[in-house]
Amino acid sequence: MALGRTDPDWRLRHGCPLCTFEVSQPNECLLYPASLKAMDGNNSAKRMANAGSADLRIFPSRYMIPPDQVDVFKDDVRLRPGERGADQLTFCTDNWKAANSTEENTVRVFEQTGIFLSACRHGIIQMVTEMRRSGELAKYPLATINKLLDVFGDNQAIGSDIGCSLSKTVAASSIRDKAFNHKLSLSVNAFHGHAHNRKCQLQYHPMYLRGFGLEDLETCECIFASSNAAASLIRHASHFHYSQFLDLHFDQWDMDKYLELSHFIFNNYKQAVTLIDDFTKELDAYRLSFPDQAMDFETWVTKELAYLESVASEPARDALAVDYVEALEKLNTYHVAASQSTKQAQAARRAVEHRLQIQINIVEDLETRLDIAERWTPGNSDYRETLEYSQRRKFIHAVEDLEGLVVQRLFELSKANL
Repeated sequence: MALGRTDPDWRLRHGCPLCTFEVSQPNECLLYPASLKAMDGNNSAKRMANAGSADLRIFPSRYMIPPDQVDVFKDDVRLRPGERGADQLTFCTDNWKAANSTEENTVRVFEQTGIFLSACRHGIIQMVTEMRRSGELAKYPLATINKLLDVFGDNQAIGSDIGCSLSKTVAASSIRDKAFNHKLSLSVNAFHGHAHNRKCQLQYHPMYLRGFGLEDLETCECIFASSNAAASLIRHASHFHYSQFLDLHFDQWDMDKYLELSHFIFNNYKQAVTLIDDFTKELDAYRLSFPDQAMDFETWVTKELAYLESVASEPARDALAVDYVEALEKLNTYHVAASQSTKQAQAARRAVEHRLQIQINIVEDLETRLDIAERWTPGNSDYRETLEYSQRRKFIHAVEDLEGLVVQRLFELSKANL
């Protein structure tokens, strides 16, 4: 109280002096991103469901986000019409255990199935969330991101091993506007990122993002390597002692990291200076060897991403033309059915006429989108070409997907000098 530390978020706001330092010199450039953070989940910090039930005390942790603030987001990521389509889904996270649900047996046995935490790039822990009877559900990163935005504001960058998928989750959540207004940037961690597909890496890997420098965003893995030592102490503890042990462990971790900050910054500075000196010489030698080649490195990533997207996607007009021909064939089928329904029961005839009218509306909509003035017929050349293309479509898609995968693999091998 005497020190004026009455703000509940005081530790979060001032825990790392390097991250919270604000530029005050007139000629000093602003950092972008203003701060780098990492977040991840760990399932070693489990607690048995029937342990310590007689101890009803609540430990006042300085790290834990209260469960009620987390559960606000429990139903927050259901798909909403028009906000998130199938074309936006990221499939490169399928191999990660973090993206999958926890086994049912684990949920029944353990009350706490692990923890989800965030830390700054310097290793200072910011906040921790209990994962209760679940795996890494979307509500845990959403609650964490919401708190970070409230406390730290604009231009934050956060790394996660499934950051590509998480960016789509945030875009479909209730904090979408807040994240957009605060210019939140999500990325994948450097080590985990190399297991994502090439197109994902170009958009989310720290190596290709402005302002990330040498940061790998794998801070949480180092923290978990240390906190795993407390797992045996908290497995059968009451919830009070569970929170107390973790709080004490993380407090000691922060104290150790705080003492190492000067050494950490000094070593990073020496590494950065060495890399600049070495790579400047290599670039100069490259320019002498290829004087006619443009050295616009920043556009290389943009061009590579544009190429991979073009190979991976079908031209929109071709897809619409196929849909149009298929709609015309279905329309002809309905016309035949309608002509044969005169002797059928009145209800069945109305149903056929209703389906026919719906199909006419679909065809007219496609004609408007394709700018077709006169309806195609089976004798029309465009109709025949599109019909032939639709028959070869699956083969063409398979070849294009294969080309994209081969090119991605070649790019990845080139990064390893192979």
